[in-house]
Amino acid sequence: MKTPKALLLPLLSAAATVAALAATYLGYLRLEVPRQHWFCHFARAPQPGMIWPALAVALMAGLLWAALRWRGRLEPWKVLAAAVICCYLCAVGTRISTKMGFTALAATVMFDGSNSYFTTATETSDPLALARDYPARMPHLRLHAATQSPGTFLLHAALRRFFLSCTPCMSLAEVLLWLNPCHRAYEVAAIVNPIWGSAFQPPEVLAALLIALFFPLILALGAIPSFLLARSLSGERSALVIAALYAVTPSFIWFTSAVDQIYPAISALTLFLVYHGLRHRTRWLPLVSAGLLTGLAIFASFGYSVVALAMALFLVLMTGAQSKRQLWLRSATRLAVYGAGVVAVLAFAQFGLGIDLVGVAGVSGELRTKLYLHDLPRPWLTWVLLNPVEFTLGLGFSTAALVTAALVLRRSRRDPALVLLSATLVALALLDLSGAARAEWSRMLMMAMPLCLIGAGGAVRRLRLYQPAPAVILVASQALYALVCFQLFEVWGGWIVPFD
Repeated sequence: MKTPKALLLPLLSAAATVAALAATYLGYLRLEVPRQHWFCHFARAPQPGMIWPALAVALMAGLLWAALRWRGRLEPWKVLAAAVICCYLCAVGTRISTKMGFTALAATVMFDGSNSYFTTATETSDPLALARDYPARMPHLRLHAATQSPGTFLLHAALRRFFLSCTPCMSLAEVLLWLNPCHRAYEVAAIVNPIWGSAFQPPEVLAALLIALFFPLILALGAIPSFLLARSLSGERSALVIAALYAVTPSFIWFTSAVDQIYPAISALTLFLVYHGLRHRTRWLPLVSAGLLTGLAIFASFGYSVVALAMALFLVLMTGAQSKRQLWLRSATRLAVYGAGVVAVLAFAQFGLGIDLVGVAGVSGELRTKLYLHDLPRPWLTWVLLNPVEFTLGLGFSTAALVTAALVLRRSRRDPALVLLSATLVALALLDLSGAARAEWSRMLMMAMPLCLIGAGGAVRRLRLYQPAPAVILVASQALYALVCFQLFEVWGGWIVPFD
């Protein structure tokens, strides 16, 4: 395929990006459904600190162009390292570019509207005792903690305790606050406590900042398993494009610092283990490890079950693609090995730690139904139609174009990348139709975005989008969309405005 044809898809996605930015800027596209779910639209004043994310994108795009232009002269690991750094600087740099600097970053962990797990942890002297009594306590807990597994609350409690006991970490946080925006921890507590009616102590402010820096770090490292798996599925040059697009996925940048940022890395690593477990008939350790990792993720977030379903579908479909002989036996065996790891973790939590996950799941379902039907009504049909739209906005137009192309241009049902993409989209469709998650797909389902991106790697290979010009256009347009939209609306809502 000639280069001009290879430029068609990138230019179309770039045009869609520019159109979306213009519509948002002019007010024609408002990301809101009144009284149901919305993003806060406002124009941030240009911040000098935004130069760092922009430079990180430019560096990564330049290295990507060089690696694809002069194949063999620039080691792929340099592009991958640039992708990790770019992802982290974009996620953190956008948030600290505002006038409140690192205080704004800490605030996203401390405020109930974006993260009530940390506040719950600060108010609990014995986190494990609360987890064991979770079903009875859930209706009285704060916003997010009331409808999720206690695993996320326990994660925050463990991180808080670790950082509070780590003197070098606390010193680092203190220095960062002092450098930008010249705050002390006690001053931050004095700012937020009257506004929110909270009672944070200065050390907890520092711990919140460290947690806010930790989540995007895990997110950025997810570019590594994404690259490694994409290389196995679609080739090295396509994998470089996938890693670069991962780094500038809009939702990854907008939702700093949500605990949801850790799940894209976990899902990419889990999928990497599943795939390599499938490549050898007797290699069970990767499948067991993937199951254990999946179990831990489900313990932290019930929503990760959608990724577990996608993994299971991928495992079954890939088994069928490899051989028709003894299909059901092999599928059942591999599913059993993978499922054993999942069950082992959940059983340990249920019986070893004494946390009633079955009871928690029941109460969570009841509370979520009440939320969707009464407290914050979200009609089923409205969000069946709008969930994919919000997911696409968070995924980015470049990646969405690749996903569409991969589905339209499918050639072989045995292509692992296409099998992965199909399994992921089926799992997302089932979740959408179930009505279990209405709205907020741009945040809650960040965990599924790497699967879509890696699954679309086949389109990069078939359309030869790993050539320098198409690849850079795809990455640059998605980065432009992510960074500019950060200036046009705030995903956390109006509460963040005082910190801008």
